[in-house]
Amino acid sequence: MAIREAAGASLAAANILCQIVSRDGPVNCRSGPGTSFGIVTKVYNGDYYDFTCYSDGTDVDNNYTWDLNADEGCYVSGYYTDDNCSAANLGPC
Repeated sequence: MAIREAAGASLAAANILCQIVSRDGPVNCRSGPGTSFGIVTKVYNGDYYDFTCYSDGTDVDNNYTWDLNADEGCYVSGYYTDDNCSAANLGPC
C-alpha cells in the first residue's frame, strides 16, 4: 500500500483490510452505494479486501453504509463486511 504526501497536504488515509461475511454466497460489488447501481464484480465469503471509506446508500438488512472496495473500485454493503469496516474505522468518502 502506497501513501503519498502532496505539498501542503496531509497523508491519505490508509486502506482497511476487511473480511467479507456472507451466508448467501458471493456478494455483489456495485458501481455506487446502493442496489440500484450496476454490478461491477462479486466478492466472496471469507476473502479479504482493502476498503478506503464508506458512503450512505440503500438499506440492506438495516445497514445503510456501503464500503468502497479499493481493490475492485466498487461498493459492498456494510452488512457484508466485518467489524474492521465500521464507519468509525473507515470514515466517509
